[in-house]
Amino acid sequence: KSADAWNALTAFDVKGTAKGIAVAADASDARQDSCGCLKPSYSESDLSETRYPSSTHFSAKKHYDANIYLNELLFRGNILDTQFQAAMKSVTKTIGTEIGVTASYRAGPIKTLTRCQAKVENEYIRESYPTSAKILDINRCSLQFVAVDDLLKFLNSFVAKVSDGAVTGIQRIVRCKNGWQTYNEAQPAYTDIKLNVLVCSDNQADGSQSIAIVAEIQFLLDLMSSFKKKAHKLYSVERKFELAYNYEKNVNEIMSRFRDINTDTYSVLNN
Repeated sequence: KSADAWNALTAFDVKGTAKGIAVAADASDARQDSCGCLKPSYSESDLSETRYPSSTHFSAKKHYDANIYLNELLFRGNILDTQFQAAMKSVTKTIGTEIGVTASYRAGPIKTLTRCQAKVENEYIRESYPTSAKILDINRCSLQFVAVDDLLKFLNSFVAKVSDGAVTGIQRIVRCKNGWQTYNEAQPAYTDIKLNVLVCSDNQADGSQSIAIVAEIQFLLDLMSSFKKKAHKLYSVERKFELAYNYEKNVNEIMSRFRDINTDTYSVLNN
């Protein structure tokens, strides 16, 4: 039975484009701008360096990406978070009662602008414009289970309910990221299953359109919750090191575009 549960856990996935599901073939393709949430107001060519040459302190494209576009995402995330958390809390209770499984629901804090910007500059630095569209966990929550069987029963029931349109405010699943598929028992690490869902507000009474954002739901086991707490401090140190490394790299790339002023002056004076 344990072997069967383990095999089912490592094999779990959500694919296809059926009702309530619109999962890209490659999980890395999931983005806020391609999932019906927020299209950028300017194309990459609109903000190119040909039109707006970068200086040592300003890049039109980067400013729009990491400030204006990202703040619009955060604006939406803050507006929709209460609805998202209420929907998840309600469906957790409903499914738990229906299938006889206890799931511990925990609302996650809305990601801050500073943390989002750090993620853009470090984890998504080589992604296509706007890189901020890769952030899919501004809104998040977690569901925790004692046993693998309970987790799998709940997951299958949740996917079915979203597919049937039975979860208020959650339109569809846009990504499944199963960390157990690549889990290495020889090198234990924090692992979970993440589902990213499209959260939409209702159309307003004045006829204005709904707004949407992709949010993240983490499904994890109790033992992984304990592991995560112990590993968090190490992760924070690694994240700071990565930030410092990428900062130095970015500065070097920017400075390489500019000639040495002193050298140019010397050259002019000697001609």
